[in-house]
Amino acid sequence: MASPNNGTSAARRSSKSRVRRMFLTATAMVCAVGASAVAATPASAAGRELGGIDLNFHCHKNYWSVWGSGEAVLWENNADGWRCKVYIGPQGWHKLVSIDVHLACADTYGVRSHAEKVSENADGWRCYAD
Repeated sequence: MASPNNGTSAARRSSKSRVRRMFLTATAMVCAVGASAVAATPASAAGRELGGIDLNFHCHKNYWSVWGSGEAVLWENNADGWRCKVYIGPQGWHKLVSIDVHLACADTYGVRSHAEKVSENADGWRCYAD
């Protein structure tokens, strides 16, 4: 003799089985799409170029005093020739401080960036995402 719930139980199992198959199919599709996106992304995309460095912003942010805020000056006409002009006293007294270009990139674009020299010209630094 068949149980009165036999048809209902079979339908319930079938419904659960269908939901489970749909979930597994969706999971497999998401994994496949994710894997193809990773495979299609070149390694250099993690280091995409953000742009140049705002050296004045870096100098203003890191070197200020009651006599004035720092400013970027080109001491030598090349990529490594930039300095922050730091005011250290009244009447315009100042000193020149080397610029940490990696910190300047972090100041310009955020902490997850770094600097790379792309040429020896005065504008030869670029920031890249980490």
